[in-house]
Amino acid sequence: MGEDGIYKGYKEVNVTSEQLARLYEKPEENIFDLYTNEYLIVKLDGKVEDKLRWNGDKLVKLKYKNVNNQFFGKVKPLNYEQEIIVDLIENNNITVKSFTGIPGSGKTFLPIVVGIDKVLKGEFSKFVYCRNNVDSGHQTIGSIPGDLDTKLAVWEYPLIDSVGDRIIVDKLKSENKLEVVHLGFTQGRTWNNSFILVDESAHLSRKHVYNLCTRLGYGSIIVFAGDIYQNYSSKYQNGNSGIKFLHEKMKGNSLFGCMKLKISERSKTAQICADLLFEGLLD
Repeated sequence: MGEDGIYKGYKEVNVTSEQLARLYEKPEENIFDLYTNEYLIVKLDGKVEDKLRWNGDKLVKLKYKNVNNQFFGKVKPLNYEQEIIVDLIENNNITVKSFTGIPGSGKTFLPIVVGIDKVLKGEFSKFVYCRNNVDSGHQTIGSIPGDLDTKLAVWEYPLIDSVGDRIIVDKLKSENKLEVVHLGFTQGRTWNNSFILVDESAHLSRKHVYNLCTRLGYGSIIVFAGDIYQNYSSKYQNGNSGIKFLHEKMKGNSLFGCMKLKISERSKTAQICADLLFEGLLD
C-alpha cells in the first residue's frame, strides 16, 4: 500500500547477490508474497537490477516493445516505471489495468501511444477515449457552447498532445478507429475488440468503475489513468473513490494489474514541483 492507502501494484526490494541468484534459480518461489500480476522491482546496492512480474505461478521477465509508426515515430519507455506499464499494456491477457501517479509520469501518454499503435496493427478495431465531466474549474460540459462533438472536443487535448496534431485525431475518428465518449454516455454500451482508455480516473465513483468495467465485450481491454491527488470533487474521495475501490477489489485477480508512478519525464520543473508540493496535498 502507498501513503494514500491504495494498492500500488508493485514491491521494491533490496537484495543481496545470493538472494538475487535465488530469484533466478527458483522463480516459482513467491518469497516476497506477491499478488498475481504484482511487479517486483529488484535493487542491488541501491540500484535497480531487474524488474519481474509474478504471474501467479512464477516470476517472469518483462516483455515490452518500442512503438514505431507513422503517427508517433519511435517511442520507448524512459525509465523502469514506464517499462513496467508498457509491459502491462502489451499484455492483452490482463484486461483491466490501472495507472496512477504524478503529472508527467506517462500514465496517459503511453496508453494512448501503445493503444493506438495496437489499433493500427489490427490487434484491436477501435481506440475508445473516455473521461468524466470534471475539470479544475468545475465547468460542466453543458456550459460549453456548440453541439456534442464540439463539447467533447475540449476533452480531446490529451489525445492531440500525444499524437501531435488534431488532423490525425480527426483522421482516426473518420476511419472509425477512434471514439471519444463522455462518461455519461457509456451506460448500456458494449465495446467489443476495443482498447478503452478512461482518463482522469480520480474523478470516478465506485459505481462509475462498475459501469465501465462491465462494458467490456469480447477481445477488449480497459485502462484507467489518473492522479488521485488531482481530484477536484469531494464526490470521488475517501470511501467513494472508484480507483481505490478497483485496486482493492481486483488485486490478485489474474485479469488485473496496476502501477503507481513516481517519476515525471515532463520536465525537471514538473518533477521538482511534484516532489515539493505533494506534502501539501496530504494536509
